[in-house]
Parts: sequence; C-alpha cells; structure tokens
Amino acid sequence: LTGSRDFTARIFTRDPVDGYEPVTLAGHRDAIVGCYFGGLDGNSGNRIMRVYTISRDGAVFSWDFTPPGDEKTESAPEPD
Repeated sequence: LTGSRDFTARIFTRDPVDGYEPVTLAGHRDAIVGCYFGGLDGNSGNRIMRVYTISRDGAVFSWDFTPPGDEKTESAPEPD
C-alpha cells in the first residue's frame, strides 16, 4: 500500500500474481501523507477488509475491500 503526491494510493501485491494490476484509490484533493490497513474480517481470521488514507489537507478516507470471489449477490425473494 503506497500513497502519492498525485492524490492517489495504490495497493500492490507482495507476491507475483499473473494478470494482477495495482488497485488505485482516487478521490483526495491533496497529497497522501498516510495510508494504513485496518478492519480485520472476523469471519476469516486476519483478512484485511479496509484501507484508510489521509491527505495533507486533513481528509481521512475509509475504503472497504472485498476480495475477488467474495462478492455477495442479492437474489430476488421467493414468491409466497
């Protein structure tokens, strides 16, 4: 996880993964001065589920993370 002067943060993989492209978190209006992992998933042990970024102007963003394959789909209710 890195922060940048271009107002973005990027999530890289530690281990090589075929086809992986870094995730870009954009939306700040000033340079990123801090970025942190947090919000552990209680169901899976130690999986990170949130990223926090802080910009030079004092804005704090909280980014939720859903690992690939964990997307929840909603289905229509069954008719009575």
